Amino acid sequence: MHYTSLDIGKICEKKINVKKPLHFDDSYTIFNVTYDDSFFLLNVSNVHLSESNSKFYSYVSNNFVTMYQLFDTIMNRVSNHSKYKHYFADKQNTNRTDQKIKIPTSRNEDIVVFDLNGQEIDISRLYFADRLNIVLYLKHIWINRMNYGFYFVISQILRNEPIGIKQNLFMNDSDQHTAKLNISRTSRIPIPPPPPLPPTSRSRPINKPLPTNLMRPTQKELLDGICNLRKITT
Repeated sequence: MHYTSLDIGKICEKKINVKKPLHFDDSYTIFNVTYDDSFFLLNVSNVHLSESNSKFYSYVSNNFVTMYQLFDTIMNRVSNHSKYKHYFADKQNTNRTDQKIKIPTSRNEDIVVFDLNGQEIDISRLYFADRLNIVLYLKHIWINRMNYGFYFVISQILRNEPIGIKQNLFMNDSDQHTAKLNISRTSRIPIPPPPPLPPTSRSRPINKPLPTNLMRPTQKELLDGICNLRKITT
């Protein structure tokens, strides 16, 4: 299945869908929330880790104020609806309005954290004041006997810090180009041609010109030479 996260500044309120109430018992009711009939995944940038301990992780961002305003808009749509306003009567809205969110540490196992290389890292590698992007999963509006609010969890975190990156920062671009060029050149050294064969005693020296003063014997000279041959007797 393909998932898409939405920037907080690009939300179309008409695509936010609130489902019919679901009752767990007489004291707890939820209204599931979707975006364009899919999971409501909200991408919030410019986030910093402000605190982490055994009980909760705390994050701060100016964009959380805008996010809480969005929550109130969604809850007001439901709480003012003629069919559902009685669920909210005489109950308190617990929605925050500041720059902070707190997530129980017990939910950390469900959070996937990435570094700038796109490699998954453990959430324990996040440190105070680290710059982050967070994808929030907006799940539902909840109502109990006394209060109501918006329930959400962190789905993913991107650590926007140049820590643990694999690129060699000690080499600039020109150094890297020169190194690649040298490797390319050394990998293509031409093979020298084989040496020429040495001349033998039966063959004339290589490239030595033939003598030009040689003359062929005439027919008379050949006949006289034959007559002068002596017959070998045994």
